[in-house]
Amino acid sequence: MERKHSCSWKWLRLLLLLLAAFPLRGAAQKVNLPFVCIEKTNGEVEKVLITDSSPNMCYGTYFDEELDKPVTCLIIKVNDDFNCDIYIPFKDIKRMYSRFEEVDAVAYLKADGIAQTADVFNVGGIRVGSVGQLSQLPRGVYLVKKGSKTIKIVNK
Repeated sequence: MERKHSCSWKWLRLLLLLLAAFPLRGAAQKVNLPFVCIEKTNGEVEKVLITDSSPNMCYGTYFDEELDKPVTCLIIKVNDDFNCDIYIPFKDIKRMYSRFEEVDAVAYLKADGIAQTADVFNVGGIRVGSVGQLSQLPRGVYLVKKGSKTIKIVNK
């Protein structure tokens, strides 16, 4: 009878080990990213991700056809594409601040163009897969690297 009891403990330990090793499906990976936020006088908030190369901010003027006069504004250059610049008139800015926000890491990586080709490393520096395999990795902290860009992801 003692042997059965001992054997069942072995199976229970094995089951607990397997449950700990395999994460539950659907667990989202989150990453904290820095944003510069411009709160407007109408309550809207313009958020721009802070990276090594953006945003570039300066002030300038543009001609407002409705007012029929030049307007001094904050110009935020998100990337090199002229059409992506954000113009906010100074009179419409209530305050500016920066903050970190938790966002879905995989969605961020896909939007940032890193997508499936980035390498994933554990904190010991060992490659454990690619971004497409994040949902199959056990819980923990991972580094996602693509070129010179590296972000930290917590797999919950």
